[in-house]
Amino acid sequence: MTEELASREGEGNRSLEYWRKVHITYFTDELKKESIEFDESMPVLFEEFVKVFE
Repeated sequence: MTEELASREGEGNRSLEYWRKVHITYFTDELKKESIEFDESMPVLFEEFVKVFE
């Protein structure tokens, strides 16, 4: 994740620091349900959608 992508996601104060804080907590909690330990080296997919029709 980059500062630019974190900002474009638009959550919180749009900083990379905020994005990391909330998403690491989310990833950790969700992975625990599958008995997987979160590791910061895990790949993260970022998707961005563009509206093409009104």
